Amino acid sequence: MFRSLNLASLITTTLAVLGVIALSVFVGLVAVTGWGIIYFLIVAMMGAVLLLFLSDKNLLLLGGLLVYLVVGQLMYFANIGQALWIPYGLGILLFLRLPSAFLKSPYAATKIGVPLNLSISFYFLIFLFSIALNETPIFQAIVGGKNLVIFWSYFLLIALFAIPFPATEKFVRWLLWIAVLQLPFVLYQYFVVVPERVNSLSSWDAIVGSFGGNQLAGGASGTMAYMLLLAVLLAMRLSQFGQMNRLLLLGITLTAGGIIFLAEVKFAPLLMFVGMAVVYRKTFVRNPAVAIAGGIAALALGLGLLVAYDKTHYADIGQESRDIPDLLDKTFGYSLDSQFINLETGEMGRNAALIFWWEKGFLTDPLKGTLGYGPGASRSSSHFSVGQVARKYSFGIDRSAATQLLWELGLAGFLAFVYILLKGALLALRAANSTSSPASAAILETAAAGLVMAVLMLPYNRDVLEVPALTFTLMLLLGLAVQADVLRRLRREPFKQG
Repeated sequence: MFRSLNLASLITTTLAVLGVIALSVFVGLVAVTGWGIIYFLIVAMMGAVLLLFLSDKNLLLLGGLLVYLVVGQLMYFANIGQALWIPYGLGILLFLRLPSAFLKSPYAATKIGVPLNLSISFYFLIFLFSIALNETPIFQAIVGGKNLVIFWSYFLLIALFAIPFPATEKFVRWLLWIAVLQLPFVLYQYFVVVPERVNSLSSWDAIVGSFGGNQLAGGASGTMAYMLLLAVLLAMRLSQFGQMNRLLLLGITLTAGGIIFLAEVKFAPLLMFVGMAVVYRKTFVRNPAVAIAGGIAALALGLGLLVAYDKTHYADIGQESRDIPDLLDKTFGYSLDSQFINLETGEMGRNAALIFWWEKGFLTDPLKGTLGYGPGASRSSSHFSVGQVARKYSFGIDRSAATQLLWELGLAGFLAFVYILLKGALLALRAANSTSSPASAAILETAAAGLVMAVLMLPYNRDVLEVPALTFTLMLLLGLAVQADVLRRLRREPFKQG
C-alpha cells in the first residue's frame, strides 16, 4: 500500500492536513477575540482547504474565475468588502502545493535554476527584514502582507510547471474573452448606476466592469482599462501572426475603446503607447520615424479624449474648461502638484505623495527609507489595522502602489519589485524571439508589454497591489515568462512533465 503512494501526493496531503490544523487554531483565536467581521474570511479559507484536492490547473482556473468575475460582483453589487479576501485565502493555501509541484518540475530533474529566484528571494527578505526592523504588529503585518506576498503563490505554482506551458498560454488567451465580457457590466453601470450619482463630479468612476469597487465611491476602473488594452494588444499580435480573425480583432478593439471612453480613463493612451512600443519594438528601432509618429498619435488621441470628456461629461454641469491649458491644468494639475493635499477628502496628489515619502520617509530615517516601515505601515484605512505611519496623518499617504511599496518595503523593496517586472518582460521577449510558434510569440510579446505597462501603473493608483484581478494577471504573465525561458534553455535537453 505504502509503496504505491506517490511522494509528491503524500507531501501535498500531509501539508493539507497541517493547513486544516493551522486554520482550526486560527478560528479558535478569532472566536476568542470576538472579531465577527472576519468570519466571512474564515469560512472562505476553510472552504479553500477542501479545494486543495483539486488539480493545480483547476485551482488556478478557480482563482481566475474568482478575481475576474466573482469577487468584484460581491463587492460592487452586494457591498461585501471582505470578499476581497477570498482569492488571498486561496493564495495562502496554494503555498502548500509548491513542494509537490517542485518535485515534478524540470528544476528537480535538471540542474537548471528557477528564473527570477534571486530577485524574488531578495524581495521576500526585504519583507521579513522590514517586519523585524519595525517590530510590526501582527495584524498590520497580516493585512499588509496580504497585498505584498500572498499572490506570489500563484506565480510560483505556474513557474514550477504545476500546469504545462500550453495551458498557461490558454489562460492568457482567455483574457480576450474577459475583455469582451466587460461590455454587459459596463452598459449596466453606465445606464443604471452612473445616473444615480447625480451629486458627484466623478460619477464615471462607477464604471469598473467586473473588477469591483463601490457604486458610490468608484473602484478598479484603472484595472479595467489595463485589462482591455492588454486584450487589444494580444488580439493585434495574434491577428498579425495569422492566429485570429480580423473581424474579431475589430470587435475587441471597438469594445475596449468604447468602454475606456465611457469610463473616462485618461491614462489609457499613454499605457497603450508603451504597450505598443514593446510589441513593435523592432519596427520602432528600425524606423524611429514610426516611433515618433506613434508618440504624436498617442498624444493627439489623449488630447482628443480629454476634449471629448470635457464636452460630454462636464459641459452640462457648468464645469467645461475655458481652453486647452485650463483643461490640462484641471486634468493633471493636482497629480503633478508637489504640494497637493485635500484635507477634506484625505487625498494626496500622485507627485505630492512621492515627494512626501522622500521628505518624511527617507530623509528623516535613511535606514527605514531603504528597508521600509513594515508591511501595512502606510495603510490609511482598514477593518483590521490602520498602519503605524498612516495614523500619524489626516490624509492618505498610500496614494499609489509605488508609495505603498516605498513606505512599507522601502526603496530596496520598491526597486526589487520593479526589477522583477522588467526582468520578467525581458525573459518573455527573449523567449518570443527564439520560439518557432507564431501564437507563442504573440502571447509572449503581449505578456512583456503587460509587465512593462504594470510598472507605469505603480505611481498611478493602488491597483497593482490591491485589485486581485490585476495582481493575478501579473503573476500569470510572470509565470508564463518564466516557463517560456526555462523551456528555451531546455530545448536541447527535452524535459517530459510527469
